Amino acid sequence: MGNQESGENQNLAQNENPAHQQECSNVFDPSLLLKYENYRVIKKLQGGAQGKTYLMELIATGKKYVMKKVDYLEENDKQQADYE
Repeated sequence: MGNQESGENQNLAQNENPAHQQECSNVFDPSLLLKYENYRVIKKLQGGAQGKTYLMELIATGKKYVMKKVDYLEENDKQQADYE
């Protein structure tokens, strides 16, 4: 029991530590991935029968992603694009 309490006290002390709090504040916010304006277009890629494909950079992190832009006119086109 004593070791478990010691570990719990250490965790509490860690959470009160300003350095640990700063480390936790650097946690990535996944909602950034959902907004187009959070990306920068690096270049257009080849191919894409169902739309255009781009190499993008998430501005907040510098990580690179591939994004596919699909134009659709009808609901079944949207469903096909969502499936891909």
